[in-house]
Amino acid sequence: MEQLAKLTTGIVVTFATLFALRLIGPLMGALAGWIVGLFFGNTIFAVLQGFGVNTSLFSMWQLGAALSFIGSFFVITIPRPGK
Repeated sequence: MEQLAKLTTGIVVTFATLFALRLIGPLMGALAGWIVGLFFGNTIFAVLQGFGVNTSLFSMWQLGAALSFIGSFFVITIPRPGK
């Protein structure tokens, strides 16, 4: 019974860690979006409005978090010669 409890705890801790690591990216993206928004927010919103995006519904930190979350699913593969 003790082994089952350790196994269950290990599985829960593993999934909690993976979930927390997935949240670090959007948090950093939100921070970066906020910092970029301090300097270039109006410019970025003007470009998005030029493409037809309604920018009154979100702020720069939300845009940064969303782009970071979406970008976390793209994996960079570096080709190695000979393989």
